[in-house]
Amino acid sequence: MDCQITDSFTEQMFDIWKEVGKESTLQVSGWSMHPLIEDGDTVVVKHSHKDIKPGATIAFSVRSPTDKKDHRIVVHRVLRCYTVRGETVYVNRGDHNQHIDSRVRESAILGKVVAIVRKDGKRINLESPFRRGVGYMVVRWVDFSRILPRQIRELRLARACGRIVFKILSLA
Repeated sequence: MDCQITDSFTEQMFDIWKEVGKESTLQVSGWSMHPLIEDGDTVVVKHSHKDIKPGATIAFSVRSPTDKKDHRIVVHRVLRCYTVRGETVYVNRGDHNQHIDSRVRESAILGKVVAIVRKDGKRINLESPFRRGVGYMVVRWVDFSRILPRQIRELRLARACGRIVFKILSLA
């Protein structure tokens, strides 16, 4: 899921929001977080670094490799976090992606996604105990499936289990 940020004013606005802990909404495009977040949904981002743990969905800024002034906002799930030289680094992945993202420093984090507003207006609270538990379950599934040999991951049963885990994500 990503949004384009090309305006330096918008980037400065996010920096201010991060400091005061406000919330903002972003309309997303793409399918990397399907079925939890679908193309055209709106996410509510709380601009804070507190309570970002594995299983949480975050929004972070990524510089374009071709144009250093161009930024994208990516919305993905945190798989792991650790500290390097006093700064927290996050390992993320889109629920629908096969590959893990590049490491993201805490300074690039815009905030935690606390809710999703579907195109039909339905609001999904990601801060509920159920949703936090599902997020944690997704992280555990990713960890578990990575240790399975490729031949087993490709079996029907393993794929069906993965679909069940991600189908739970789409429950309201």
